[in-house]
Amino acid sequence: MGIFDRKPNIKKMKKRKDAEELIKALGHKDHTVRSNAAEALGKIGDKQAVEPLIQTLKDADRGVRNSAADALGKIGDKQAVEPLIQALKDADSFVRCNAAYALRKIGDKRAVEPLIQALKDSDLFVRSNAAEALRKIGDKRAVEPLIQALLDLHSSVRSNAAEALRKIETLTKTLEDKDEGVRIAAKEALEMVKTKET
Repeated sequence: MGIFDRKPNIKKMKKRKDAEELIKALGHKDHTVRSNAAEALGKIGDKQAVEPLIQTLKDADRGVRNSAADALGKIGDKQAVEPLIQALKDADSFVRCNAAYALRKIGDKRAVEPLIQALKDSDLFVRSNAAEALRKIGDKRAVEPLIQALLDLHSSVRSNAAEALRKIETLTKTLEDKDEGVRIAAKEALEMVKTKET
């Protein structure tokens, strides 16, 4: 019986904060072991797990990919931004949702355009997490798409979009932007945010 045939005790490894053994467990043949190992690595928060978890975003099992995305968000290393952006296109909505959530935790401006695209995702939780991520990042490029998101069919998406617009500060400052398009978008956003609050 080889090393990848035995089921490792993930709970013990997690308790001992044994990142090296948990990283090895990411290569186990059992998808549950791989998923639990990724989850444990996220809770430990050891930066040496970032690269192996990035590789795990390509796992054949969606549950493992999901755990890897979540773990990368918890660790919060900027090295994971580009791979998580790729994960926003995953076939599985849970993976896309966790990728958006992870990008919110990291808060890197490289994710703005991909998160704007994610506001149009077919899954409401992906859209909601994308709006929340854009709120955390607070980039002016998101104003117009977030205005559109205020018309979403689902209240959680509308609510997160309104919160994001409120934070993008600077919306009031943006009313004086030298670019007329930005000024108009900011004015509309403020009006729509007020409407949603009444």
